[in-house]
Amino acid sequence: MIRKKILQKRIKKLEESKKELLLFNKELKVELKDIHFRCNDLMKKYNALIGEINLKYYELLPEQKYEEEAKKRFLMKTGGILDLKEPKSLNEKIQWMKFNENDPKKTMLSNKLAVREWVAKNIGEDYLNELYGDWSNFDEIDIDKLPKRFVLKANHGSEMAIVVDDKNKMDIESIRRKVNKWMVTNYAYKGLEMHYKDIIPRVMAEEHMGASGKDFLDYKFWCFHGRVEFIKTLNIVNGEVIEECCYDREWRKTPFQAYGRKIKPDFDKPALLKEMMEVSEKLSKEFKFVRVDLYQQGKDKIKFGEMTFTPGNGEHKWVPDKYDKILGDILIL
Repeated sequence: MIRKKILQKRIKKLEESKKELLLFNKELKVELKDIHFRCNDLMKKYNALIGEINLKYYELLPEQKYEEEAKKRFLMKTGGILDLKEPKSLNEKIQWMKFNENDPKKTMLSNKLAVREWVAKNIGEDYLNELYGDWSNFDEIDIDKLPKRFVLKANHGSEMAIVVDDKNKMDIESIRRKVNKWMVTNYAYKGLEMHYKDIIPRVMAEEHMGASGKDFLDYKFWCFHGRVEFIKTLNIVNGEVIEECCYDREWRKTPFQAYGRKIKPDFDKPALLKEMMEVSEKLSKEFKFVRVDLYQQGKDKIKFGEMTFTPGNGEHKWVPDKYDKILGDILIL
């Protein structure tokens, strides 16, 4: 009887200890989550600060130093030695074209406003998203005249877009700061992509296409000498790549990937793949190399995204890395 009571007391203490441990574990998880959030936030701020420093550094850099600086960046970004005298890999050839092909048309087509005229002329206005307007700064925008959902983006660079799902819930001050910062940033100096230099910054409002991965996917057609050689498919949510994969013209997964992250090899073959390739080849036929970005909305609509002459700024990490050279062989300078 005494043993039984002693055992019961021990069991009770063990149960109490278990509850305390579970509570401690729960509190620890909350604290770790908070620390993780703070670390991510600090890292974003750090990267933003480094970006600002680099931007100012490149703005002040003499033009004759561009190639030397590109070689430093290339080593840091890819771990490779950049050869601009005899470029062989795709990355090297993209870098070579940055400094040796001064084509005003590249500037015009990198401008997300000016390219609309080119698209309308070559493949038709039906491929363009509806444009609600463009302005020189945020305060010129009459939000009341815009639909409930829209996308704000800058015309003169990459990674400058804000998806507005409900304008009544917009953080006006935060968006104002972002947009007005875009307007005083010369994107050319982000990575010495000088065909962006002379684009006059504008902020534009475009049609909201829906939810990425559900209502549309992003298809990037890599065109060499007017021919689509492969397609990179992306699912992007809130500016972050959730899934991606590279496919050939027959929609077979390629033996290489760009970056090789978050690979999803089973994206459905787009119903309008043939038409998208035809459209991409029409838009790219005048150029040695360009990436044409398109979207498929539902099963029956193709929308133009942009034309990019220096994807990844010629600093892609190809997996396996031997394909950087294999793809480079396709591009004849």
